Amino acid sequence: MGELISLASSQVPYLQSRGVLPNDLKADATAFLLDDALSRSLPFMFWGSGTMTHWEADVYGKNLPPEQ
Repeated sequence: MGELISLASSQVPYLQSRGVLPNDLKADATAFLLDDALSRSLPFMFWGSGTMTHWEADVYGKNLPPEQ
């Protein structure tokens, strides 16, 4: 839910409606997409594909006891 709110609140129309960006701003779509990719998606991709995968394999595949 937090990720959804974060994504929605970083959109140009929302920022213009809140007065953060001027209404006559011509936003560069490429810059906003690049910022979104570099600040959210790309860093999570490595964590999600590496750390999370190993954690799940240890917990579910090896039947670790709760204290581990």
